[in-house]
Amino acid sequence: MLISFLRYLFILSVAVGIYSCSRPLPELTTAEQLMETAPDSALHILQRFQSKKVNDSYNRAFYALLMSQALDKNDIKEESDSLISIATDYFDNTEPIHAGYAWFYHARTANNRDSVNEQARNLLKAQEYAEKTTNNKLLGLINYDKAIMYFNQRQYNTSVLYFKTASNYFNHLKDKKNFILSVLYTGYSYLYLSKVDSAQIYYKQAEKVASTT
Repeated sequence: MLISFLRYLFILSVAVGIYSCSRPLPELTTAEQLMETAPDSALHILQRFQSKKVNDSYNRAFYALLMSQALDKNDIKEESDSLISIATDYFDNTEPIHAGYAWFYHARTANNRDSVNEQARNLLKAQEYAEKTTNNKLLGLINYDKAIMYFNQRQYNTSVLYFKTASNYFNHLKDKKNFILSVLYTGYSYLYLSKVDSAQIYYKQAEKVASTT
C-alpha cells in the first residue's frame, strides 16, 4: 500500500510539474495580449523581460515566438533565425497555432535575408500546422506572404490565387487593413498580366472598403 501511495505521489508531482512548466509567465501573457493593439508596448515588455532566467522550455519557446512577432510588428527586420528556431524546435502538433506562427515568423526571417527557398519551405510548414486549426488570421497571413513571394518572382497568375485566398480569410475576420492590401495586390497582379479590366475591379473594391468607416 505504501509503495502504491508513493508511486501515486510521484506521478502526481510529475504531472503538476509538467502543467506548471506549460503555463506562460505573466509578463509573456501581457505581451501577447498587447501584441495586436500596442505592439510597441509588447516589445518594451519583452525587452525588459530577463529571458535568461527562464528555466522551462515552454516559456523559453514562447518568449522566442513573441519577441520575433514583436520585432516584425515594429518593422525591425530580424535576419538571424537563432531566436525563432527556439520556438520551431519546441512547438509541434500539441500546439498547432503556436507552431504555425513560429514557422511563419521563421519564414519572415528567411525573407529578410533573401533566402527564397527557405522562406517557401517554412511557409509550407506553417500552413501544415495552420490547417489543423481554425485560425483564419494565421491562414490569411501565410497566404498573403506566399502571394508576395510569387509576386516578387513575377509569377503573377499564382500570386493572384494566393492574394484572393488571403483576402477571403481577412474579409471573414473583418480585418480591413489586410483585406485592402490583399485586394490591391490582386489588382496590381492583374495589371502585370495586362488584364486592365480585372485590375480596375479590384482597385475599385479596395477603394470602396477603404472609404467605409
